[in-house]
Amino acid sequence: MPLFFKDQILDIHLAGESSDVLQRTHIIHVDDENETITVSAYDHKGNLLQFPISAEVEFFFVRPDAIYSVDAEVIDKVVRPDPGLILRPDQQDIRRIQRRQYFRVVASVKVVFIFTDRETGETRFQEETTYTRNLSAGGLLCPVKTRCQRGMPVKIQLFLPSEPTPIEAVGKVVRVQEMEDDQEYPFRIGVEFEDIQESDRSRLTRFLFKVQAKKAGK
Repeated sequence: MPLFFKDQILDIHLAGESSDVLQRTHIIHVDDENETITVSAYDHKGNLLQFPISAEVEFFFVRPDAIYSVDAEVIDKVVRPDPGLILRPDQQDIRRIQRRQYFRVVASVKVVFIFTDRETGETRFQEETTYTRNLSAGGLLCPVKTRCQRGMPVKIQLFLPSEPTPIEAVGKVVRVQEMEDDQEYPFRIGVEFEDIQESDRSRLTRFLFKVQAKKAGK
């Protein structure tokens, strides 16, 4: 797989900016000869990327093994056929941030569970809304009121902050712990994702990285 390719999703901000707010855009052209990429001049919400020529930016992208970041210079702008910014990434200084499958972040995120029958796949209980205790690209830990069993299938909707649509996945309960001192949520369950779209896993990974970076003071 090439390092950069058309339609690749990037999260971008000014280099050295302390804010954890990133604008998400995508690559519209790759020029291998000049070692530049052209990104859409607008983010996924329709907001203009207000980076002047000569500005230093930092962007993040997801590969199968990790999240990577790299600094780049804005060297020009284009209007046709699509408005864009031409960036020259510093390909000698590409930083590997974290393994995407295994790092876990303490985060409270709204999640809706629908527990289903292991044999038929039919709904066994009413849906339950709760909040995660910790979260990774591979699963989550949550307090619940529903008594579950290991191996029980579960449909999942995960509502990331500031995201317009929830992440939808199918998982299974891999751990159940009874909490005698918690009358409201007497169980803690660990759920492993079994079926999740790769685009949704990428959204989740980006969110986890931003939470981790903010807690580290980066």
